[in-house]
Amino acid sequence: MDIPISSSLTLNNLRVIKVLGKGAMGTVFLVHDMFQDPSALSPFALKAVEKSNFSSNAIHRRARWETTVLSRLQHPFLPTLLGFTENSDFLCYAVPYCPGGDLNVLRYSQSDHVFSPTAIRFYIAEIVLALEHLHSLVCSNS
Repeated sequence: MDIPISSSLTLNNLRVIKVLGKGAMGTVFLVHDMFQDPSALSPFALKAVEKSNFSSNAIHRRARWETTVLSRLQHPFLPTLLGFTENSDFLCYAVPYCPGGDLNVLRYSQSDHVFSPTAIRFYIAEIVLALEHLHSLVCSNS
């Protein structure tokens, strides 16, 4: 399946606000579109994979696989692909920015550094619903 390239995702139009993280495949930036969102009220996450890091085809295949999966997701508890673009140096794709960090950051913000039973049930329910959705996608494709 080809990933639709969003005409609104133009690298030259994006301004980096900060680096959100670095991993084995690339760097994730918090960015905003200077023309569509000049006040940076709706930033999004942009994963940039440097093509020179494609020492093996495995990394390239993995990046393509990620964008394919993200383009198929339509669920409130899962990220969706906002846009995709590439040039001679980078393969980049955008997903919604989820402020607040990961669950561990949230856990440490709790008074005793633990979640209440109610919070645990809430997060587990979200995870189960997301996994149920992913399972339904796999089952419908087989």
